Amino acid sequence: MHTIRLPQEQLSEFTQLFSGAQRINAKNEYEYGRYKIDGLTMIIYTSGKVVFSDIPPGSIRERIIGFLVEHDPFPGPVIGSDEAGKGESLGPMIVSAVLLRTPEDRALARFNGAMDSKELSAVQLSEVSKRMKEYPHAVRIMPPSDFNVRFNAGNLNELLIDMHLSAIESLLKKVDNSEKCTIIIDKFCGRKHEHELESKLHSINGNSDITITTKGERFEAVAAASILAKSEYEKWLDDYSHMHKIDVRSLTLSQIRSHKNKEEFCKLAYLAGRKGDD
Repeated sequence: MHTIRLPQEQLSEFTQLFSGAQRINAKNEYEYGRYKIDGLTMIIYTSGKVVFSDIPPGSIRERIIGFLVEHDPFPGPVIGSDEAGKGESLGPMIVSAVLLRTPEDRALARFNGAMDSKELSAVQLSEVSKRMKEYPHAVRIMPPSDFNVRFNAGNLNELLIDMHLSAIESLLKKVDNSEKCTIIIDKFCGRKHEHELESKLHSINGNSDITITTKGERFEAVAAASILAKSEYEKWLDDYSHMHKIDVRSLTLSQIRSHKNKEEFCKLAYLAGRKGDD
């Protein structure tokens, strides 16, 4: 299967690309349309997901890419950033940023599966993250051991600002200062900290247009960053579990609290607010 995520408001126009295709009756109310195209089955869901039975080849792929390029709203390069592990007691806190220079880059990223990482299965996450790594990107990892030293109640946003700033700054170095660069950050804090981050970014590149927004994954660059951050988070847990021969994901709360090395794989401050044994 091959999945693409589209804005819901584009579905009607998108279906017109395939007006000559064989239409099949929808199987449930969640399907916007179902088609047969050159041996492929394409299901368009009302949520905006478009699922193909295989990777669209040739002219189908070209039509989709052309549609995505035509609907790209940005005049120049776009940097997106997002984080993973911020609210998890296990594992590191990770921020990733991705640079998509052109409408063609953004169209290809979306075609290749750029969407909110929460919508991807573990297998899809692994596959799509490899495609997203083909674009300029930066990943910042704060392992639990560092988090436990640096975290004080109330300064989580300060830590995240530093990580977002570091990742984005490294990609701004790859952008010509004369270009209008759009920076999109998935919202993680209140207005006070947003203003601090915006000010610091403007001091690095005054020609940047900065947006901090909820559901930032609707933009390809943030979606790609979301996927890389989540992939690196899961990889860190896998690597730690393999190295120490312990599946940290399967530990109960009481097992974590009594583990002699819990500070290596767990954000200790997060344990205080947890109850039960799940």
